[in-house]
Amino acid sequence: MRRGQTFYLRAAVPAALRPALGKREITRSLKTRDPRDALRRVRIESVRVDEQFEAARRQQRHEQEPPQPDLSEEQLRELKAVYYRHLLEQDEEIRLAGFHDPDEPEETLPEHPRDTFDEHEEGSEDLASHARRGYARGKADAFIRSEAEDLLDWDGVDIRLASGSPGWPRLYRAVQEALIEAGDAIAERNKGRVVQTPEAPVIRQAPPPGPLLSELIEERIAEQQRSGVSAKILHDYRTWLGYLIEIAGDRTIGSYTREDGRRFKATISRLPGNWAKKKGLKGLGVVKASEKAVRLEMEPMSVATVNKALSRVGAFWNWAGKHFDDVTRNIVEGQAIAERTSARDQRQPFTADDLTRIFSAPTYKGCDGERRWAYPGQQVLDGLARFWCRCSGSSPERGSTSCASSVRTTW
Repeated sequence: MRRGQTFYLRAAVPAALRPALGKREITRSLKTRDPRDALRRVRIESVRVDEQFEAARRQQRHEQEPPQPDLSEEQLRELKAVYYRHLLEQDEEIRLAGFHDPDEPEETLPEHPRDTFDEHEEGSEDLASHARRGYARGKADAFIRSEAEDLLDWDGVDIRLASGSPGWPRLYRAVQEALIEAGDAIAERNKGRVVQTPEAPVIRQAPPPGPLLSELIEERIAEQQRSGVSAKILHDYRTWLGYLIEIAGDRTIGSYTREDGRRFKATISRLPGNWAKKKGLKGLGVVKASEKAVRLEMEPMSVATVNKALSRVGAFWNWAGKHFDDVTRNIVEGQAIAERTSARDQRQPFTADDLTRIFSAPTYKGCDGERRWAYPGQQVLDGLARFWCRCSGSSPERGSTSCASSVRTTW
């Protein structure tokens, strides 16, 4: 819009964000009278407004979430690293701007006053000394508490910690440790020694609530047992999901991502068939076995086996998604490997030796009667379904040879 000769951006604030932003619309001057320049600038400002809206939405979601009851050890280490980096980055910025030199001519002095090197050194030492005193005595004064509270609100952190949480005193201590260690690093810089500012760490949010994967596996298997699912299928579920736990850890069900699914697929795809019995891999965990199998150039398991594993994990995740709100998506969805041959053609056909063994069984050469079909005799059961549809098993008493026990096939 235009006010007088100057163009402005005008954006309506979404109704849901009005309480957070305290206004119904945002108006910003584009600082130009040129219509073409205004069109260019309004696009830039629109992006900034969208970012402001998204920040407000994140803040709303953050405030609606229940506060964390505590901080994990990993979060404490990361928070300390964030604060330590902030202190060294702040020190680096001061040095890049340069310290004030009292002997410089007045016309060369910057617009904003700066500390001298001696003032900066004294201030850094005082801050570190203050932190050491509190750290030694197990005390956190108002300054330390304020720094810790601010730290949890920083961009990229956004942690709500419950009032009275046992995490607060540990966070105060982490802030003190960062101040002490940063003070030592800055003192080294003051001596002209190189101390690099570390990369910014990523703060891990607390895992979403819910049962652990290992607990859900047992719950699902117990449910399937009541439904009459075969022991072999249950063994498959326990095996493949157990490998997932080895690869990605035993976590709450809502914390797993598609990246965990991709790691699972990549790991098992490198394993040979029956890898736990292979020389060189026996006794290893699934991750180390996968890595060693690559080094030994072992032939990986079949595509059908990999897809069966993905199918078992996917079926479990679909079940979990119907029972838990935290499960939003199947972590292995769409990851099955395309197969060029049909399932019928993937298995080897019977060899001549296989057929000889099958038809050398008493059922075909002569048995001791309908009930004693597994024992040699003079009767051929060509009028019974067993003769046409089923390969007999080995005789437990006479050791007669046949095909695999109780395998059904069609002739």
